[in-house]
Amino acid sequence: MKTHRIAGTALLLGGLVYLIANSVLTILLPVSEDWTATYASTGFLARLSVAATAVFLLFAGALGLHAAQAHKTGWFGSLAFAVLFAGSMLTFAHEWGQVFFLHPLAVIAPESLRAMEDVEGANLYDIEAMLAMGGFVLGWLLFAISMLMARVFRPLGPLLIIGGLFSISLLTAALPGLWGFVAGNAITALGWIVLGRELQAYRPEQASEAGPVPTSA
Repeated sequence: MKTHRIAGTALLLGGLVYLIANSVLTILLPVSEDWTATYASTGFLARLSVAATAVFLLFAGALGLHAAQAHKTGWFGSLAFAVLFAGSMLTFAHEWGQVFFLHPLAVIAPESLRAMEDVEGANLYDIEAMLAMGGFVLGWLLFAISMLMARVFRPLGPLLIIGGLFSISLLTAALPGLWGFVAGNAITALGWIVLGRELQAYRPEQASEAGPVPTSA
């Protein structure tokens, strides 16, 4: 169906854009002793803009995935998608706010950012960031599990997403510099790309009750 092809394309592009944001653009971020200088840089603005685009495209693709498997996932699939929806919206709002508020503030009044962070304990910005990232990761983990349970799509994509999300922190600790962060996110992005390709080729009338969908165009 045309809607599945559109959603699949969005998911595939979301994976590619996410990979670019968390590899090339992350590596190219300027390093400075003054962290507000990084926030004020054009590289930071470019990465945030691309990351926000990735979140939007991934959620658009998730809509297609949910529509394709909702009849087989029951209450758990609905719950997983609800968490993914909330996490995606929070993350997009977080990225949007950084593009249109945090970056300009870092350029115009970096002392305001330093004052906000130079407080004891977590401030509201820190809490908001943790809620957004936590909701995004938890939502995609639960949703990937629901895909494995539904067996509408082949397990490779969901397994890559689960493995990638779990490996980000492990690889970041194990590998020097940003390479662990990049590797973990690359695994996750590959999962979205694989699922996007499958969703592009999805045909409801060809899907069996228990088997995976066809993956040829």
